Amino acid sequence: MNPEMPVRDVMRRTMFNLHRIEEQATRDGPFEVTQLVNSFLGALAHPWERLRTQLNSVGIKAAESQGWPHVERELATDREPGNLGDLLRLLRNSIAHGGVAYLPGDDNEIVALRLWNVDPATQKRTWGTVLTVDVLRALLQNFVCLADELSELPPANDIRATQSLVDLLARLQPNQRRGSKARCHLLTHGRRECVARRLTQLVEPWGEVRPTDCWLPKGFDDPTEARLGECVELVESGKREQLKSWWLAVQRSANTPNWDIASTCMIEGKQGLLLIEAKAHDEELLKEEKGKGQPDASSVGSRANHDRIELAINSANQGLSLATGLEWRLSRDSHYQMSNRFAWSWKAAELGIPVVLVYLGLLNAEEMGDQGLPLANAESWTNLVLSHSSLLFPIDVWNHRWEIAGQPFVPVIRSIQQSLALPLEEVKL
Repeated sequence: MNPEMPVRDVMRRTMFNLHRIEEQATRDGPFEVTQLVNSFLGALAHPWERLRTQLNSVGIKAAESQGWPHVERELATDREPGNLGDLLRLLRNSIAHGGVAYLPGDDNEIVALRLWNVDPATQKRTWGTVLTVDVLRALLQNFVCLADELSELPPANDIRATQSLVDLLARLQPNQRRGSKARCHLLTHGRRECVARRLTQLVEPWGEVRPTDCWLPKGFDDPTEARLGECVELVESGKREQLKSWWLAVQRSANTPNWDIASTCMIEGKQGLLLIEAKAHDEELLKEEKGKGQPDASSVGSRANHDRIELAINSANQGLSLATGLEWRLSRDSHYQMSNRFAWSWKAAELGIPVVLVYLGLLNAEEMGDQGLPLANAESWTNLVLSHSSLLFPIDVWNHRWEIAGQPFVPVIRSIQQSLALPLEEVKL
């Protein structure tokens, strides 16, 4: 154990032990739910004043938007937790003081826990909930990952915290240090377990990003944006070549589309791709109503590629129409960015790669008010995307699993709040 960081090391070892017991669990032991409860109590028992302050600053809705599971009070007379720190305190107190009952399923295995708090002065119940085993584990995983990240941050009021973020943003071009670009780097920056958790929250329930998966950009360490036709980490060689030749007639000095975030992931038990297009204000999407720029008239290759891209998008229209039974109007000459996002997703699936395509709204990026209208909430972002896409395909396309050449293709609309201001609960600096 590292003597300089005993709390963090204890929590890491606690999670390691939990994983091992879960792998070996049988009806006769070891008992994974018992270990989960002990792990939860152990992780939350350590007196960590700085972490407690951070947790108390996070509202319940904000926590849920960052992927923490929703915890419903059991009785109407139970009080509502005031913030994330308060919720975790109530959960900890329940387990520590015996306010817990194990609820069996049909096979007599434990499937849920009833937890409650009692006021020691009046002996009256003040709060309670019923959590499935999966929800309790998700709470533990979120807490441990957050605690691990925050352990490496100076206090929120420490000048070093602000300077750390400034130093990271300085690795980007000046016009990239705010808005969606900066936030995409924050989402992919930190310990691999934590980045995988954040990305999984965007792709679930259709897929999972594991710490062993590959993603671009890699936070601020490697700010490269992914191109599927060129990235060896994301797509195998033969399929990369098929993607490029489908899109480009002349590959020399020509580019394929960049993705804000792209990651390998597991989709229905098979290696697939999570592809993310992110926006932080309305004009980022509205300005993409335009078509692709005209080719260089003096370049034979540029003109040939312009024509090839039209053919590629038309092939996607045909394939998507066949797969969905809906009319598709993807176009090179209008709404080009969304058109190429769906075209590339379709082609990857046709080549045998499952795909989840996420249009991600980054909420409340108030610093972008001079460029457009910041996205206020999930509903406004969803409505904006639906309006933008309505000329290309029916709204029924979104948030639905489609099948292309036997592979799943799932286009979804998601939104999160990823602050650029410290404390950065989701970012390791």
